[in-house]
Amino acid sequence: MNSIYSVISERAFPWVVKNAPLVAGGVAAAGILAGIAYSFFHKPTPAAPQPIEEESNLGKRCDLAVVGVGPIGIVLACLIKALCPHLQVEAFDKRTTATREHALRIRSDSIGEIVKLLQDALKDETFVTSATIRNKLEDLMRFFQRLAMRRAIPTLEIEKNLESYATEDLGIKIHRGKNHGVWNTAAARTAYADQVRKEEPIGSDGYLFDEFLDEVKPTLVLGTDGAHSEIRQALNATKIDQANLGRLLELKYTAPHDIRSRKLLDKSYQAIISEGWDFETFSKPKPGALPSDRIRVTLHKFIDENVHQALLIPQQDPQQPGDEIIRGSSKYPWSFKDLKNEKNPHCQMISNHLQMYFSNHHLDPKNPDHISKDRITTIPIAVYQSSSSAEAYKNKAFVLLGGDSSSGMGFESGFNKGLREAAACARAVKQYFEHVPPRAKHDFSKLPPEFQKYQEEVVAIYKNEKRWAQAKQFALNVSNFCLKCITRPFKWIFNS
Repeated sequence: MNSIYSVISERAFPWVVKNAPLVAGGVAAAGILAGIAYSFFHKPTPAAPQPIEEESNLGKRCDLAVVGVGPIGIVLACLIKALCPHLQVEAFDKRTTATREHALRIRSDSIGEIVKLLQDALKDETFVTSATIRNKLEDLMRFFQRLAMRRAIPTLEIEKNLESYATEDLGIKIHRGKNHGVWNTAAARTAYADQVRKEEPIGSDGYLFDEFLDEVKPTLVLGTDGAHSEIRQALNATKIDQANLGRLLELKYTAPHDIRSRKLLDKSYQAIISEGWDFETFSKPKPGALPSDRIRVTLHKFIDENVHQALLIPQQDPQQPGDEIIRGSSKYPWSFKDLKNEKNPHCQMISNHLQMYFSNHHLDPKNPDHISKDRITTIPIAVYQSSSSAEAYKNKAFVLLGGDSSSGMGFESGFNKGLREAAACARAVKQYFEHVPPRAKHDFSKLPPEFQKYQEEVVAIYKNEKRWAQAKQFALNVSNFCLKCITRPFKWIFNS
């Protein structure tokens, strides 16, 4: 042991000190060689990928915000959530609850496009990765297939059923009430308070559109807030290609669910007397309906310009003395009783025709058990198109319009047009988020190709629906003209 120590202390140590640079170089070279060998033979653990900037970091509250929870708005929200389950979807509406009670006819082609979209999604094995996704798609598809079978259904029923499904099964957050309205300007917000909610002024409640975007920070906004869309106005889009296809008298009421249908002879006789055809839509009673259950009925009758103007009568507002209202408009409809008491000859003529219509149904308009919630209005059959239905808004969000916000059609044509737009919109949103993660930073400076294609589809749908509306209106005008030519000589003979 002493000999080893003496060798190290007397020979090795002095040599290392004397050749220090050479030793240091050797140590460094050995370290380099060891590092090369380690990197060659050792398989490193892959580094974790850099995460995409999350919504929480960006301050986002939701991916998709639907403004306007009418029938088209709630259909769109459910479709997109079912097709894009990873999206956070929220809906906003100034109304506290669904309020539309009238029945609309549903065409098989409009429902068919939605059903086909859901069927295509079910066939995609890369998308349907779990039983949960499949079940939600199948549930939604069955709902729309049932709609197609019923043919006519109250919009209120569509809204309530889908709203329940949206919140309970799909996890969509729906915000209702004056605090959740979205407005283009403060003046519009105040006007809404003055005209609709006089007893409960809105004041500063509700969002202006830019405030809404700053607060909610959605990636995509769907404007489905109706013909007077605040979202469309925020985009500075205007109504173009406006046309008036005629005038329409509309009667809405509720009746016992076992209401008797008019006989063909009665309906034909009434058409001869009133010199025009009318069309009615019944909402079907639910299975097992009780005697006290009621259904909603909508009657449409085409009228000329003179009758239309005569039914719009300025009157004093009974709730706000000094203010004037237009009786016969959608905001201030006639009741049958008030219309019958009006001395205007055109009002008397219409009330007589409606009295005959109720008699043919064996209904007494004076009996509230027979007729209730009766509303009589006169409306133009107007068509229009928005100058823009898809935009990248101020580098804040993408905005798409649908339903009456995008374009308008006469009576049930507008609803069916909206359903076709809903299918096209849901398809575009699904395609966009398939290649752009929802929580990534989005380029809001330009409109993506998917949304550009949606705008083109909206224009094509509008043009197609307008051609059909014009053809139907022309056929009705010819039919009514022929009816007048045939019946007036007989009426002249009988009156003489």
